[in-house]
Amino acid sequence: SMRHGPFAPSRRAFIEFIVLHTLYVTQFLFIYKFTNQSATESQDLLHLYWDFELAIPFIPEFFIVYYSVNVMIFLSLFYLEVFEMRRFFCTLILATVVGAIFFYVLPCACGYVRVIPDYEPWKTILTGFYELDEPHNLVPSLHIAYTTTTLLYLREKATPRWYWGFHIWTLAIYFSVILTHQHHLIDIVTGLALSVFVYQIVKRVAAQGHPLLNPPAES
Repeated sequence: SMRHGPFAPSRRAFIEFIVLHTLYVTQFLFIYKFTNQSATESQDLLHLYWDFELAIPFIPEFFIVYYSVNVMIFLSLFYLEVFEMRRFFCTLILATVVGAIFFYVLPCACGYVRVIPDYEPWKTILTGFYELDEPHNLVPSLHIAYTTTTLLYLREKATPRWYWGFHIWTLAIYFSVILTHQHHLIDIVTGLALSVFVYQIVKRVAAQGHPLLNPPAES
């Protein structure tokens, strides 16, 4: 029977979460840096956006919503059982790998001119952020893929109120990638498609009875 969360995680779930999350973040940082570096050296960057998008306002406060995806991922600890958590992180990692192939083959340029607000705290925060963040890993948006993937897993275990809450939260993050000028519209659509694609792959692998991705057999 389907249990609806949130529920208190077991010690086992907590340890698995830490290990899997560390693995996911490490490979993300490695791949992200590698593909951005190769794009920076590329001469012919693609411009996959419409001119009308450049008129979209920049609202730095939406970086709070943008980064809330990390909170959403953390909530998986309170919603997913251990085998579901493994499926979840496998999906995130697979999304990163598939996304990286696209970034490598289709290095993109971001159409927005980066502006650093002259008021705090955004002046300090964004000065540091932009020094680290190269805007080439665009199509598909991993930010959208991670958010959508998290939604796909959490909503299955959510009570009706949280079910809608997670959808509204996800939509807010979709808006945030645009309003923080981190992504263009095509990045959102392709990020969404990437998420559904890898989610279905992991689901199929799990359906073939892989022991790590399924509930332990009843003794």
